[in-house]
Amino acid sequence: MLQNGNNNSQLKRVLFFSFLLFYTGVMLWLCNELNIWMDEAYTLDTTSAKYKLHLVIKQSYYFESQPPVYFILLSLWRKLNDGVFFARLFSLINIGLSAWFFYRLANLIRGVKTSRWVLILFLLNPFVIWAGLEIRLYAFLLLLSVLLIYFFFRYYISEKKKYLYLFLFISAIGLYTQYFFAFLIAALVFASLLFKGWKIFFKFSLYLIPVILIFLPNVMLMADQLGMVQSLKLQFSTMQRIDMVFHSPQNLMLAMEKLYFARELRWVILLLFILLIAWSYLKGHKQNRLIKTFYFRAINLSILTSLAVIIMLAVVMAVTKIDYEDRYLIIALPLFILVFTLIDKHAFVLSRFIYILLTLFFSWLFFYIYYYSNPVKQYDYKGVAKYISLQARREEPILFYQSTISLPFGYYYKGSNPLIPLPHQVQFDTTYMNPIKDTFELKQSIENIKGLSGSYLLISDLNEAMYNGNGNRKMVNDYITNHYSITMDTLFFGLSKKHSLRVRRLEKK
Repeated sequence: MLQNGNNNSQLKRVLFFSFLLFYTGVMLWLCNELNIWMDEAYTLDTTSAKYKLHLVIKQSYYFESQPPVYFILLSLWRKLNDGVFFARLFSLINIGLSAWFFYRLANLIRGVKTSRWVLILFLLNPFVIWAGLEIRLYAFLLLLSVLLIYFFFRYYISEKKKYLYLFLFISAIGLYTQYFFAFLIAALVFASLLFKGWKIFFKFSLYLIPVILIFLPNVMLMADQLGMVQSLKLQFSTMQRIDMVFHSPQNLMLAMEKLYFARELRWVILLLFILLIAWSYLKGHKQNRLIKTFYFRAINLSILTSLAVIIMLAVVMAVTKIDYEDRYLIIALPLFILVFTLIDKHAFVLSRFIYILLTLFFSWLFFYIYYYSNPVKQYDYKGVAKYISLQARREEPILFYQSTISLPFGYYYKGSNPLIPLPHQVQFDTTYMNPIKDTFELKQSIENIKGLSGSYLLISDLNEAMYNGNGNRKMVNDYITNHYSITMDTLFFGLSKKHSLRVRRLEKK
């Protein structure tokens, strides 16, 4: 019997590490294959060699509207290699470190057998995959969130000061990475008051005072940054903004916004998930009434902390009118995924069956629902760059509108034709998204271009449905139609499932 048990344990380890190896291989392949999109192009510019370190800090505040730690680290990382793959590899390494510490966190709370299953679900989570393949700060922020929660629980259990100091250090780094990190710090400290009393709460509060003082210089910059990111989407009411935040957990956990099913089927999936977690929680609660355990206290603390983060974020979104994205709640994602450990409260065979079903569900999302089955982000910039290389005439200028689509295109175009954004080169400041003001500016922008071919190639996103009611886009389109002969007109999808770039050749009439 002992021999059979050892063989089973060894087989499980082999399967577990085989999964990790396969997962790493797929992620590295996607890291290389996926094109960049506009937001990643902004990050690549902010962290490029053209900026010295103090200018990287300036760009992070005044262009990216974020504190500078991530951009400083990526800038230093890119001194080794400034390629796209290497920049994206930084995010992938952060996901690897996040996974390692999340495994230790789950092991601390529940034990090694459960932690392996939960780690698999962590790695297969659609948002974790997305963050690992983005040249943005979210993978690094996820790492900081996992570390903060891990060191919080280590101090909560042992009250050893080294874990408190590590908690404070991560708090300072997190606040200088993204402002919303403050919500996670505040929620954990508040939870310590409810679950362990005034003494530990006052200790956290007292020791956090230097961290708050270090953070204070950022407050003076927040007004300008807030102006850059505040929403102009006046159709969103306060309640709609709050509702968006409260819908984020289901999107982060189950990628509900990516399920292209009928609404009824999405509701069925969500309902089954809620029933599963509620059933598991009630089962755990019943067991905890008989035998009090640290595990169930940790789960309750995680749920309360998550709820506190959601409420604080909802209030801030409602008051400030900032455009909200699900990714802002990444700070609470480790706490959400910890809830999966409740499945272990069921009988062994049933719990493993549920874990396997969830693993299959997330694997299916990975390969079929997301765009990774066709490795392209937003527009297929790699494909359109190859297409333009074949179609462009000698010295024929290549124009872009919106101007920002020239940025990712430029990373893949190898030809010699000039790339000319309209109305001017992208300025990496608050004017980077300014549209063409009127037809006079558009006319001057085109007529100032020097070229021998007598024609232009125009690459635009004017066919996107979201611009149908945009008067500026209509003005540009009407001017081009009235003043030029269009001798080529192509909607280029390439590998993209939903988004196309419009390529037109403009000949002077």
